[in-house]
Amino acid sequence: MIKIEHPDLISISNKYSKNIKSLFLSKINDILEVISILESSGIADEKTVLKKVNNFTSAIKIVIGKNKLLNSKHPVGEGKNTNDLIFTLNYYKIKSDKRSKCRKTKTYNELKNKINNLATFIQDNDLFGSLPYELIDLNDELKLLLTGITKRAYNYFFNYNNYYTPINNDLGKALDLKCCPYCNRNFITYIPDKNSRIIGPTYDHFFNKARYEYLTLSFYNLIPSCYICNCNLKLDADFKLNTHLHPYLGGFGNDVFFDFELSTKSNINNKKISFSLNLKPHHEISLQKKERIFGIPTQKKSGNLNVFKLQEVYQSHGDSVEEIYRKFDKTSYYYIGSISDIINKLNTSEEEFYRFYFRNYYKPIDFNKRPLAKLDRDIYNKLKMISEQTLHADIKV
Repeated sequence: MIKIEHPDLISISNKYSKNIKSLFLSKINDILEVISILESSGIADEKTVLKKVNNFTSAIKIVIGKNKLLNSKHPVGEGKNTNDLIFTLNYYKIKSDKRSKCRKTKTYNELKNKINNLATFIQDNDLFGSLPYELIDLNDELKLLLTGITKRAYNYFFNYNNYYTPINNDLGKALDLKCCPYCNRNFITYIPDKNSRIIGPTYDHFFNKARYEYLTLSFYNLIPSCYICNCNLKLDADFKLNTHLHPYLGGFGNDVFFDFELSTKSNINNKKISFSLNLKPHHEISLQKKERIFGIPTQKKSGNLNVFKLQEVYQSHGDSVEEIYRKFDKTSYYYIGSISDIINKLNTSEEEFYRFYFRNYYKPIDFNKRPLAKLDRDIYNKLKMISEQTLHADIKV
């Protein structure tokens, strides 16, 4: 797993939080405006809903608990939605008869109190931009505050599918991750067609959205990821900060590295080499981090490596290892000799040489820009070390 890094990460998260907060509060204001209309003594008309038909249509469905507006008998066509909305607003207004007035006043007041409490919470807490270790407490506070909220109202505010465009613009595009941080195998580049997505990242909720339902829009709970990692492998796994690595807080880094074993099969015509890949812990890795990566035997879905099946899926990339191996193999046509000598002769940096010859990124901060970047660099490091040791041994002899 690759850590999500960006030089402007804080400003990106702040901008995202500000924009989502604005959208969220506008939804709250729509609900409060609709309730205000229903409580008023006047008659709703076109002036009442001017330029707010779509907003008020969504809001009143939450207030009245219905999926559809009442039919105004207006002919189908231009103005139908507006007239249905006006008709519905007037129908559900608080009437003068005692029974209706008492029932509706109670219903609207209860909802208004919940919405005002939600508005105060959103204003006082940075739900959308708080760091990962602050989110669980915010979720629990909000869960207590909104006890009894209807599913319809919850979806109106917290269904993140309704926010995909601002999420993708202010988070996905701003971070500019080219491939999945969980696996570093698949591209997640966003490609639109007339404002609709052809290809792009899915957004995994690190803290499961079924259990932590009020963190669906939080920046540090949205991990741009590939469909396979998010929808085929992670699914509803219950990630926690003490059982799994959080991509915004850290990746495998140097604590875990790719290694390989090779085997050969010879026949009359040629010698075939095959490679078996493994992810191994560095000998100085802490026990806590090792468990968060490799998992605990008694906990089935603990550890990122287990959940995302990285040991298994990387077995299909033996060809990448072979390509690098042949460039270090003295018997190979692609043998490059001493890396140090070539760098000196070319008068270039190792990073520039690596990018040109091995066609991937050298620095860990760039690993999210191209698939298999960590694999290639780890194998390169191992083979370079072996090559240099062999070269020094030859010189001594």
